[in-house]
Amino acid sequence: MPLFIESFLKNRQFHVRLDSCYSDLFDQEMGVPQGSILSVTLFGLMINSIGKTIYALVSNALYMSTIFSSATDLSISILSSVTSYSVSINLQTWLTPMDSSSLPLKPYAYTSVNCANPTLLLNGTPVPVVEETKFLGIVFDCKLSFIPHIKHLKDKCIKALNLLRVLAHTSWGADQETLLHLYRSLIRSKHDYGCIVYGSARGSYLRMVDPIQNHALHLCLGAHRTSPTSSLCMEANEPPLYFRRKKLSLQYCLKLSCNYNNHAYATVFNSKFHSVFERKPTQLPPLAVRVLGDLQAVGFKKSDVIDLLHLLYQPHRLGF
Repeated sequence: MPLFIESFLKNRQFHVRLDSCYSDLFDQEMGVPQGSILSVTLFGLMINSIGKTIYALVSNALYMSTIFSSATDLSISILSSVTSYSVSINLQTWLTPMDSSSLPLKPYAYTSVNCANPTLLLNGTPVPVVEETKFLGIVFDCKLSFIPHIKHLKDKCIKALNLLRVLAHTSWGADQETLLHLYRSLIRSKHDYGCIVYGSARGSYLRMVDPIQNHALHLCLGAHRTSPTSSLCMEANEPPLYFRRKKLSLQYCLKLSCNYNNHAYATVFNSKFHSVFERKPTQLPPLAVRVLGDLQAVGFKKSDVIDLLHLLYQPHRLGF
């Protein structure tokens, strides 16, 4: 097996094809082949040990090629001493056996609005502190207002809306069913992605993307500009974005309810902050608070949910 993996990684070449033209051959000096079965496993074996280099007082999490580190005490002194030590010394030790250029580091620090900006170092170089960052397609800002993400989402949807404008021509354009299919795949899918997270934003911020759905349904149905939005949603069999976000959040929580081992389970179903947000209704509620009323409306009870692991080992409970 080691010889097989060695031959899999060494002496690899690649070229680029544009239509029927090919570029010259180049040696692949680092990295793993893209799209192969072993690539994900080998990359995971290489990067999995990076979490062990973080200092004990700093909690960390590793997802894909991104590592998160945070300290329980967010004072500048602790973050400066502990995190600087763990990142600048231990991470450099982890990179020593390999060529550090094979793992390009793009470090940044992300703090909440209530914390002063810490002074962090990576190999003696200051790490910039950002007020917003994009992770897995969602833009997180320091206030968790999700205004930057909603604006980014609106810009992307407007670009996709231009395609509907072209295809919705009255004389040679696509039919209604095709236009609605394009709307659901190109625009609605962008709204759906991450709505469980950014759905905690204020209603006034979320309504920034509502005109895009209204305009898209006007184009798909060929309706007049003065047509009521509720009539358009009924005719297109499309719920308003507000109800769709609630529906997707409810579906996620119902799916999560049967998996006790999921890290998000305790955050949603064993939350200790319901009373805090009841006393402060102006505060932005998290998912656990937002979905509580919807779960009660559908008659959800945790006692009626069977653990997913029990179903795997007791399939007769489902009648199999």
